[in-house]
Amino acid sequence: MSRKTRKDDSVERNEEGLPWWRRPGRSAVLSLLALTGLVALAVTGLERLKGHVETLPQYNPTPRLQLMDTPDWVDREQWRPQILASIRLPEQPDWLGGGVVREVGEQLASSGWVSKVKRVLPEVDGTIRIWCDYRRPIAMIRIKSDDKDGYTYVAIDKDGVRLPQVYREVEEAGWMQIVGVETQEPPPPGQVFPGEDAAAAVRLAELIFRQDFAHRISVIDVTNFRGRKSKRQDHIFLLARGRHEPLIWGSAIGEEFDENHWQDKIRLISLQLKNGSPHVQANVSCFPDRVILKVEPTIQTADSSKARGR
Repeated sequence: MSRKTRKDDSVERNEEGLPWWRRPGRSAVLSLLALTGLVALAVTGLERLKGHVETLPQYNPTPRLQLMDTPDWVDREQWRPQILASIRLPEQPDWLGGGVVREVGEQLASSGWVSKVKRVLPEVDGTIRIWCDYRRPIAMIRIKSDDKDGYTYVAIDKDGVRLPQVYREVEEAGWMQIVGVETQEPPPPGQVFPGEDAAAAVRLAELIFRQDFAHRISVIDVTNFRGRKSKRQDHIFLLARGRHEPLIWGSAIGEEFDENHWQDKIRLISLQLKNGSPHVQANVSCFPDRVILKVEPTIQTADSSKARGR
């Protein structure tokens, strides 16, 4: 019995005498710590290698944006530079991690120029090819500017979505202007311009934009929309280039009461612009086969061969 006791004591003394890292259970912890350290070193090494690779010219090319399969109006109306200018890339794009694709797609989607980003494809030479559905500007909504008695013009598409372009003057560029909307705070690019008067004006602008005479129409005036200024006055009128008097449109599309259908109004406007006198006011809202002309009364002078306006 005494020898067994001594043996057990010897075993206990030997375990207590071992260094801490050799005691039972401690070696597993040590191995785990060592493995964790090796993994951390490997990750750090890979990150440094990635950073080095990304600085190499062949892996960090200068980005070059290319709009693919664009509608013909993008170049005909010279919008390509403005669309490309809405994308701003960092000096060192994230090519390997795919960050450059996300950045281009997000910036285009929020620019106002694009209704849908279809695809963004980076190439090894730094070219980024882009496929999108684009919004085409059709008119400018006039709003008050910060300057006293001044205006600015905000571009909109056929759905009334605001585009990023803002101008101080638009007449020389031949734009169709929408004036008289009550909302004077434009929405952010990519959102619909608010207000029922703006919606009615945009609908009419989109209709006119599809006509052969669209370039002749300079102003759609909705100041008296639904007779809000005067029930006795016409609700909407148009101004045309080369004419001194307005064209009376009447009520908004879809709100006609005892008026011509919009198709008849369009036909009469076309005829009036071709053959009508530019010095008389023409109302196209009443009769489908003719316009009402308002002629200023005249007063005969002593010389009956001459007349002057009253």
